[in-house]
Amino acid sequence: FTSARPAGAALGTNESPRYNLMSYNLQTGVMTSWAPQVNGPIRVITASPDGSRIYIGGSFTSVNGKGRYRVAAFKTSDGSLVNEFAPIMGSDVFGMAATDSVVYLGGWFDSVNGTARQHLAAVSATDGSVLGWAPTVDQTVYGVGLTTAKDRVIIAGNFSTVNGSTRLRTWTPTS
Repeated sequence: FTSARPAGAALGTNESPRYNLMSYNLQTGVMTSWAPQVNGPIRVITASPDGSRIYIGGSFTSVNGKGRYRVAAFKTSDGSLVNEFAPIMGSDVFGMAATDSVVYLGGWFDSVNGTARQHLAAVSATDGSVLGWAPTVDQTVYGVGLTTAKDRVIIAGNFSTVNGSTRLRTWTPTS
């Protein structure tokens, strides 16, 4: 989307520019002034466990005029883009889950920062560097979650194999 209007405003009236991302007050429904410019669809939004960051994933390649290749992070304290966090995903991101130190990603991609990763990857929450976690999945991952203890990653998608073993559409690895 390229604009949004206040709750109750008639279609086409009182519109404010917004580019695929916006926020509003949950109690009042009033749009906030936060208006990042994202140049493509956002498929997933998740928060860091401590609430200090909002992560987005999707099909975009630019956020606020800076290269962000399908993943970006914002500080919740002031809404600014986190400059240090800039992984380069080889294609679209559909699923995401975050711990304090790791962001797990799922999607169409086959690389992260030029490192081979087949539809699943883990990157450092600090700087987006690729981590060692590298299961291989034969098709798209659409959902990524964590157990309550945050000790296991749960994925869902169109895949039929994970690490060469048959797993129809859901999988929970042991580590």
